[in-house]
Amino acid sequence: MSVQVNHLAQYRAGWSELFNDLYRLLTSFIVFENDDEPVVIVNWVIHTWLIPLFEYTPYLHLFSATKGCGKSNLLKLIAWLSSKGRIEINCTNAIYRTIDKNKPTLCFDEIDRYNSEDKGELWGVLNQGNEQSGAIVTRYSGPNNSAEEFDLFCPKAFSGIGREKLPDTLQDRSIPIALRRKLKEETTQRFRARKVRITCNDFVEVIKRQVEEIADEDIFPDKLQEDFLEVLEEHIENDRAIDIAEPLLLIASLGDEDWLNRTTQSLINLSIREDEEDYNNELLLLKVCAEVMKQEFSYGRSNIYSKHLVEKVNNSDTGRFGRYNNGLGIDQMFLARKLKGYKIKTQSVRGDNSEGILKGYKFEDFEEPIARYLPNLSEVKEDPPEQDELFE
Repeated sequence: MSVQVNHLAQYRAGWSELFNDLYRLLTSFIVFENDDEPVVIVNWVIHTWLIPLFEYTPYLHLFSATKGCGKSNLLKLIAWLSSKGRIEINCTNAIYRTIDKNKPTLCFDEIDRYNSEDKGELWGVLNQGNEQSGAIVTRYSGPNNSAEEFDLFCPKAFSGIGREKLPDTLQDRSIPIALRRKLKEETTQRFRARKVRITCNDFVEVIKRQVEEIADEDIFPDKLQEDFLEVLEEHIENDRAIDIAEPLLLIASLGDEDWLNRTTQSLINLSIREDEEDYNNELLLLKVCAEVMKQEFSYGRSNIYSKHLVEKVNNSDTGRFGRYNNGLGIDQMFLARKLKGYKIKTQSVRGDNSEGILKGYKFEDFEEPIARYLPNLSEVKEDPPEQDELFE
């Protein structure tokens, strides 16, 4: 970390102690996928208490592959520690009235149970709420059908089974927090809600005192923001990922150098968002197909039957597509429908065996979509081995 933070030195010890205490609290109850996640969550909690100072607020997305991984408990911790935190389950798009009136920290639980079609308007409302300058929704009501504007800007966290349950547009505004089920050898404290709530209330009082101490200070001067922006731009390519990382890096600057360095690396690690490849099922499918093509091309092949590509996709290391359709995996119609969006279509191809001509895909049809949508992926094509090399 090359940025020197010299202001607010008299407060740094208190903030550093608070950051580390919150980190220990989170990790005492929750088994995280990695060490970056609790670091980011600690900064996120504090940013809810200083939300008017930021142009953007990053959303949090807590998810796991199955139940019993601590998502709801973590969401409770976040809600109880945050400014005006409240947990919402299956709310309606009318939540905009609550946001405008109370400016809460909203924590949405069990989003995997939301009907995506019925919740389309709700997702649209929430999409607008992470940028302070553009977080306005207009509604018409009353006998005169008069216009009324509502401010949607507030911190939000989402929790549910499956990463894909959160719409892509909200994932794009979120920092992913992947949780996993605890192993027998992994020890955590038993989560007794009443006792934990009291502990969180004590932490809230400490947070309030810390915030009050710096209320009259210029805690995030323009020069500091510019320096941090340069650091993020050096390591993160996605503009939106930079926007949502900056507030948390500024929060971390209140602590000591060690906490700032840990936060910087954590944000970089979590913001390398598999660069949208895994945030979007269609992109992930394209990526898996590209990896299959690369392997097949190395054997001197230039096309593949649809049924063989489906089989390889279902058996890929991601495991995601093999779980579709109650564990039966995707079929040829699903694959064709998704790839059609990239202008990749099935056609008659000849395989390298006795099955003759069947419906399939030519490798060359994948080249442009891969270059356009997966620029960081290695070239699909390699020089195929000489025929005699195949049998060495």
